[in-house]
Amino acid sequence: MIRYVWWIAVLLLQVSPVLGERNESGLRAAEQRRLDGYSNGNVEEILEIECGARGFGHSSSIRSVDCETYRAMVSEFFGRFEEFDIVIDDAQYKVVGNVGLVAGKLVRTEKHHGKTSTTRLLRYTATYYFEEGKWRMLQYHRSPMPQASSQ
Repeated sequence: MIRYVWWIAVLLLQVSPVLGERNESGLRAAEQRRLDGYSNGNVEEILEIECGARGFGHSSSIRSVDCETYRAMVSEFFGRFEEFDIVIDDAQYKVVGNVGLVAGKLVRTEKHHGKTSTTRLLRYTATYYFEEGKWRMLQYHRSPMPQASSQ
């Protein structure tokens, strides 16, 4: 019996680098890397995670384009701003098998060229899949949070 436990431990140690990423901590790290890519204007970081994803929300429509077209879209997006930042306000992460789900709120601050800075609270969801040792985005949604009504 001890021999079997030892072999199982050896096998788990050999695959642990892959298993270590396919969990909520790995998903959280991928989502943070993606959002940091937006905050830092890192097109390559965004493409590594988002290329091929379908999105919808307040400023996007459902789409699926090749990576080079998407690279041009993201570069053009950054060309609109003097400043752009995204910070997670609240998020939940869940991993089931090779699928990861993220849902939460984020704070998006942007300053268009020659204009004043604006900050918005957005709700968002993202669906990821784990493939070849990396989390990649499959689908996302984002939309403004409803304003609280005053009475």
